[in-house]
Amino acid sequence: MNRVKHFTLIELLVVIAIIAILAAMLLPALNAARDRAYSSTCMNNLKQQGTAFLIYLDGYDEYYPIYGFKRDNIDISWINLLMENTEMKKGSFVDPALKGPPTPQDHPYAGYSYSGYGYNFRYIGGKNGTGMTDKGAVKSAKASELTKPAQGYLVMDAVKSNGLYDTGNYRVIEYPGSSSGNGTIDAIRHQGMVDILYVDGHVASEKVGNRLLPYETLGSYNTINWNAGRK
Repeated sequence: MNRVKHFTLIELLVVIAIIAILAAMLLPALNAARDRAYSSTCMNNLKQQGTAFLIYLDGYDEYYPIYGFKRDNIDISWINLLMENTEMKKGSFVDPALKGPPTPQDHPYAGYSYSGYGYNFRYIGGKNGTGMTDKGAVKSAKASELTKPAQGYLVMDAVKSNGLYDTGNYRVIEYPGSSSGNGTIDAIRHQGMVDILYVDGHVASEKVGNRLLPYETLGSYNTINWNAGRK
């Protein structure tokens, strides 16, 4: 009579240990591959946004969209304006590395406070912006006013607040102050890199040393980096 052989407890433990070791060895490589895919998608999103800005400029006498205003008492942002005037879809405003809900897909107005991408609202999407207000109160830039398009930031990765790194924002606050908890850059999403769409349409990643003080790396406020040479 043949006897059925079974694994002993020790053998099972050895197999489990081997699987655990292999998983631990593979996990960093898998995470790195995932992060590279996230960054690639993010860069592609920004390129699409750059194209949408060009289409918008062509239809509005070269004026950039206002960063935000009230329409029928509803908050509307630059994201909504690009979507309304181009073929951009909500998915192009969602950074796949942004884990905190809600995302623009879940928000009836593209998540103006929760987009993964922040607009340069002070110098391009407004004139020293003072908040979500009527269109006429904040004047956006005209393309001809921006004399350094290759150096000026247009859109980049952003977060809602310093304490909520997984929740995106629709604007970037480039220096700390009374509202420094809003819109600072999340340098964690792409392995310490911030993906940036420049005024001239090119996209690049920049290394940020301190996510709480990103302007130290990206240029202090009201410099060419931020105002793009706005006259």
